[in-house]
Amino acid sequence: MARIVMLGGDGRSRELYTIIRREHPEHEVVSHGLWEKEADVDFAKGAELCILPFPSFRGDPPRTPMMQGMLGYTLEELGLLLNPGTLVAAGLQKSQAKACAAYPQLRWVNLMERESYQLRNAALTAEGAAALVSLASGTALWGSRVLLAGYGRIGRYLAGILRAFQAHVTVIARRESVREEVRQDGWDAIAVEEIPDGIAQADVVINTVPYPIFTPEHLKRMSRGARYVELASPPYGTDPARAKELGVSYAAYPGIPGVQYPRSAAQILYDELRGLIQSL
Repeated sequence: MARIVMLGGDGRSRELYTIIRREHPEHEVVSHGLWEKEADVDFAKGAELCILPFPSFRGDPPRTPMMQGMLGYTLEELGLLLNPGTLVAAGLQKSQAKACAAYPQLRWVNLMERESYQLRNAALTAEGAAALVSLASGTALWGSRVLLAGYGRIGRYLAGILRAFQAHVTVIARRESVREEVRQDGWDAIAVEEIPDGIAQADVVINTVPYPIFTPEHLKRMSRGARYVELASPPYGTDPARAKELGVSYAAYPGIPGVQYPRSAAQILYDELRGLIQSL
């Protein structure tokens, strides 16, 4: 029997806890910070696998987020609490992965480096985004003009979903090679320099690029009643405060998989972790 510890998280983490306990009764599964009144102060004792929240760290220094206002643990504190050799499953951005490399006594498993996880997570994000955009106002996506910034994993899935709504999609891409790919897939494509004309014609602007691509001058050209939807992580596609100052209908939807589809998001995590748990 192995001891598996789950440290903090959202509804997705709580669903994952339930799945692991159901599928692996041979192991001891302990949670710390998943529920308001349930925490094991000795969580680190004898742990062979520690599963962090997704995303796993926020702030500077990186600190793992906990539920119900609990402070969580910094990287340094985790390094001291967990035994050398403990497997730590996490969702780390590139900068965080570099910071974790300073703690080689812990064996890090970064799911963000797995393409299978990224693709399935992107599919949930795209589905949730389409649903949220469709329900957020009195205007349907059907027949609307959508300006989509970025054609990565999320952008590709989202463009396909929007096709079902018979929306007219125009994709912003920096590289001509990507714009040609967009055209081959059946969408219109424009360069960054063409944003002023593109944004003026859009009913909905959806950003998936974690880079400030839309300037205040761009936002001023949005038509009355048009909506801006942010799906990217910081520093976002535009300044949220400035967008609201300009009277733009602005909505940000961070962490869609964990917020909108916790059960499905948990299943994706479990599918990635199953082999690791079976090896304990």
